[in-house]
Amino acid sequence: MRHNCVLKQASRRRVLATKHIQNGAAISKIDVRSLGQSDKLPPFSGIQALLGVAAVMVTVHHLTLFWSAEFLGSQTANQWTHGAAGVDIFFLISGFVMAISTTGERVPTALDFMRRRVIRIAPLYWLATLAMCLKPIILAFYPSLAVHNNAPTSVRYILACLFFIPARDATGSVIPILNAGWTLNLEMFFYLLFATALLLGIRPIRFLTPAMLILAAIGLSLPENRPAIAVLTDPIMLEFLAGVLLAYAVRGGFRINVKLAALLGLGGIAALLITSPQHTALYREMEWGIPALLILVAVVMLEQRYGRLWPQWILKIGDASYSLYLIHVLLRWPLISLAHKVPAASAHQGVFVTGALAILLLIARLSYWIIEKRFTRVLSRLNSTKLPVNIVLETEAA
Repeated sequence: MRHNCVLKQASRRRVLATKHIQNGAAISKIDVRSLGQSDKLPPFSGIQALLGVAAVMVTVHHLTLFWSAEFLGSQTANQWTHGAAGVDIFFLISGFVMAISTTGERVPTALDFMRRRVIRIAPLYWLATLAMCLKPIILAFYPSLAVHNNAPTSVRYILACLFFIPARDATGSVIPILNAGWTLNLEMFFYLLFATALLLGIRPIRFLTPAMLILAAIGLSLPENRPAIAVLTDPIMLEFLAGVLLAYAVRGGFRINVKLAALLGLGGIAALLITSPQHTALYREMEWGIPALLILVAVVMLEQRYGRLWPQWILKIGDASYSLYLIHVLLRWPLISLAHKVPAASAHQGVFVTGALAILLLIARLSYWIIEKRFTRVLSRLNSTKLPVNIVLETEAA
């Protein structure tokens, strides 16, 4: 009788915990659908919101660059440089989510892990890259819109870009056909390192820590005329590792109080907005990477108490953040062409950025529903191994 009572109480606690999680108090069942995440892995809602913020930051950064290049004749004049720090936030989140989602009762095989990452990342990137191959035709009609002369010049270069391999374009620059793809090259390399740990049966943290530190040390020691593949040793890869370390710390019970978390977050935001990294070794990682890490720590630590407060609109932007990240570069020429026809947009950067961002958010949302979800759903059917639908992270009571 006592045994049955204990079982009933345990079952009731389990049901209450599930409701608590679904209501967003511990872990929201919001999907993070960017940076290679599975649609069925529900991490913190705060992280999804942060993905949306990061994507908007990068988009606004590039929009100010596009407008300045076209209407001021200089890419560096009047651009919002700090928006580029959204990339650092992306890398940290990716490391965190990969680690938090592959620890627990069930761990994916290396093959299944990579298959899911490719299914998530590749289709939209391939479509956007192939669309960029039409750039020479577009520039024939709008020659003034060219800024980066990285139009595809050979089949070898196109294939390298499609398979996330760093390669030099016609000018000698190590940049993909779709400029934003440089981050995905690093992303896929991180996934490959992570999968290697799974293949060897080693805890990812034990493999990634020495491996990525060694790679960063190699990257710092290489000369300026290094091979294109050496881009994969860029010290910015350490931001993935920082996200992994944070995930293992959280899994291990690391917590800080709300006030300290809020201070760290505010401090990270302030530091990120006032610093401007120089083009020297480790400056970006220190001046943007560390503040971005503080922001991520704050978001993770505040999730339990405030995760349910994130508005739906920012979570929806988080849903479509991957589409926004790729499409805003792809649609550069149509947006600039439209700005030429709207006097207010061509005369005022703020008008252009606001209008272009609104258009891009709508198109990104459509891309998410029409392309991302459908491709992922269809291709996932080819994936025979199923990962757990829910990830339950033990948290303290609110």
